[in-house]
Amino acid sequence: MNWLRNLWRRLDSPSMGLVIAFVLVALVHLFKNGQGLALRELSRDEAGTWGIAVQSLWRNFTLPTEFHSQPPLYYLCLHFLVKLGESELFMRATSWLFCLGVAGFAIFGLREVNRLSRVVLAVLFVFNGLTGWISGNVRPYAMAALAGFLSLVFFVRFFPEPSRKRAIAYLGATTVMLYLTPLAVWTFASQIFFALAMVGVHLGRHGLRATIARYRLVAATMVATGLLYLPYFLMAVHYQLRPGLGLDRTLHAVLNWQNFLDIFGAFSLLGSPFPQTLLGLILLAVVLELTARRPTVLVWLLVAGGHIGFAYGFLLGRTTVFYHYMTPAFPAFCFLVALGVHHLTEGASRHAFKVALAVLVLLALTYWGDFRASVAAPVPDQGWRRTSAGLAAIPGLKVVFFDTGYDGQFLAYYARKDRNLVLATMKGTGWASGGNDHLEPAYVQGVIREHGTTPACYLFRVTEGPRSQYRMTFVPAVTALGYVELPAVEGLNRYCRR
Repeated sequence: MNWLRNLWRRLDSPSMGLVIAFVLVALVHLFKNGQGLALRELSRDEAGTWGIAVQSLWRNFTLPTEFHSQPPLYYLCLHFLVKLGESELFMRATSWLFCLGVAGFAIFGLREVNRLSRVVLAVLFVFNGLTGWISGNVRPYAMAALAGFLSLVFFVRFFPEPSRKRAIAYLGATTVMLYLTPLAVWTFASQIFFALAMVGVHLGRHGLRATIARYRLVAATMVATGLLYLPYFLMAVHYQLRPGLGLDRTLHAVLNWQNFLDIFGAFSLLGSPFPQTLLGLILLAVVLELTARRPTVLVWLLVAGGHIGFAYGFLLGRTTVFYHYMTPAFPAFCFLVALGVHHLTEGASRHAFKVALAVLVLLALTYWGDFRASVAAPVPDQGWRRTSAGLAAIPGLKVVFFDTGYDGQFLAYYARKDRNLVLATMKGTGWASGGNDHLEPAYVQGVIREHGTTPACYLFRVTEGPRSQYRMTFVPAVTALGYVELPAVEGLNRYCRR
């Protein structure tokens, strides 16, 4: 049993213990959140994200905002990544890695809390359903989680002790964060509110000259960040500005206590009393940090709690509030819990850290079986994958219409290698950049007139309803050219040359 005794002693080494903790957290993250990355079909938003990324580099600067109401940075990164690979597994693995980056920085990069608290933060982050979603989707939220976490950590280091090196780190992380998701602006706003409050306190106590000397680098860096953010802000106003539903209803959404309870409950993984325990740890962290005259804890609190109200108020009347919109708040929540654990276990965390590693081993073993099964499972031959294969089996040019144009985003991805395929989706501007929600008769007639009898087949995905152009426009136009109806191809009605 000497090997076990030696291992137990090695865990007391700060570096070895953290390396083992990271490996175990990575395995839990892989076995739990890495399941089925290659099996699931792309969602509509994922297909649209890929569809934007494969456009020209110039279009990737504006189309993400016009179409998806998102800043362009993630799409620009994906534009280059898809040149290396564009399978579902490859694109989703990048999101998985960004989430692993959050856990890795928590374990190796946080100096503010002890080893046990770092592991708690990492486990709480990778174990939540929010992380499971953002790490398994081709969307900007995983990258935004990492950038937002870095922005907050660099800010709470930079603000009390400004230096040029810390200013550059904060400026870089915060600018990246702001160009990944629009709701991340609340994190920057929280930092501004905190900075203004602290500058006001310092001004009252020490006067103008001392305050300028103390905070001029902080002010210059935050102004520079705002100026770098300005181009996207103006672009968002141009493409996506929508009127709200009035101040009263907006304030009600911002201050609705039930929204906070619901989101914090979701952050907390399990039912009562687990959420109350985590909130108790957060309260402990806030009280002890303020008692120790470390007010930067309020920035974490502003982001973790204030983002919820901001998201519900800002999105009211514009779109549904989905759980993954809370991504910028979640790392801050995890940090506050870890800070509470740090204070609770300070001076007695050596053996507790070893217990945490044992728990990580058990968690990894819990998800190993399901992960192994997902790796061994064949890719399902269904849905749009099957549709793409059916179209590939038809020789010659095919033109495919969609009553609901944006459904063409799925086929654009899965049939991306079929050079004999034209997708007629009546693309427009704004939300219709990926295809309109209907077809106009003139558009259908124009496409058929343009291609004439060149295509081997014309196909149509029908959405039954009064606006459908299938029987009204499509069928008369193609039969007039001599095309005859053949059996449908995986849900696509088909007319081919005789």
